[in-house]
Amino acid sequence: MLMQPGCTVFALKQTSGHYLLGSNSDDPWDSRTRLVCEKLGKYRFIATQLICSGDQSVPWANMYTRGLNERGLGFNYAHVEPTDGNWASEEGMSFRDFSIQLLSECSDTYQAEKLIRSHPRAYHGNFVMNDRENNAVLFEITTKKLRVVRADGLTGLYLRCNHYLCKSMLKVDSTEGDARENSLARVDSARQAYLQSSCKDFEQARAILSNHVNRREDEPAWGFSNCNHGATGGTVSSEIIDTANGIFYYCLGWPCGGAPKYPGQLYQELSWGGYKAYSFSDIPESGVLVDVLNAIAVEK
Repeated sequence: MLMQPGCTVFALKQTSGHYLLGSNSDDPWDSRTRLVCEKLGKYRFIATQLICSGDQSVPWANMYTRGLNERGLGFNYAHVEPTDGNWASEEGMSFRDFSIQLLSECSDTYQAEKLIRSHPRAYHGNFVMNDRENNAVLFEITTKKLRVVRADGLTGLYLRCNHYLCKSMLKVDSTEGDARENSLARVDSARQAYLQSSCKDFEQARAILSNHVNRREDEPAWGFSNCNHGATGGTVSSEIIDTANGIFYYCLGWPCGGAPKYPGQLYQELSWGGYKAYSFSDIPESGVLVDVLNAIAVEK
């Protein structure tokens, strides 16, 4: 099965010292994230749920790929295919079930680490997390290996796309060829945007996520910048999570607000070009908040 590379995830240190989580959700144009509020266990959470068209056997179908729970635990995720067993060949907790357990049962990143270590895994990839107490952490995960980098090892920007960067994980990374070139280009895109940005905190996160560094004049199927304008797939939504204040910021479509160039770039004419703030105090107990496929809260 051919799975396109996609997604940018990071933790960005603010002037306060507290990390913001940022992400661009990259997918085929006919797959979409919808923003929901759920309570499927101990804690209520706000999250993007990935709704895939066609083949429902992809590992992230119906997974909550970014989320924030009412205790202040937030996470985002970028897919990586390892060589030491994967979601299709290993028995264990699935991507979707892990995302539900994480958001429903864990109050901080130490509980998240305990959850990851406590069961066989049929999920893998790069997960960046933070909590209300600013225990920011990066997990590079395979079904067999786990690399944990906690906040005291983090710099101003800690980011991942769709390959592992920790030295101990390189030998189990199957990313190669065009997929690796693309992921490397998007890591470079984010780093350059971070270094070039003169703004701070939320506005710096926005600048990183909406940048077009390495973008090509005629993008191929998948784009090479973090705000991804590929011909057949790219950035379908963008998210910034403020765990300190319990706010989930969501942007439908491209965060740059650009107009689609190709007919196949479905729904991108609805791109907000900015973020709307969602907090637990001003949303329903549960329900769908944004769903472009069903015309729920999709106005610009």
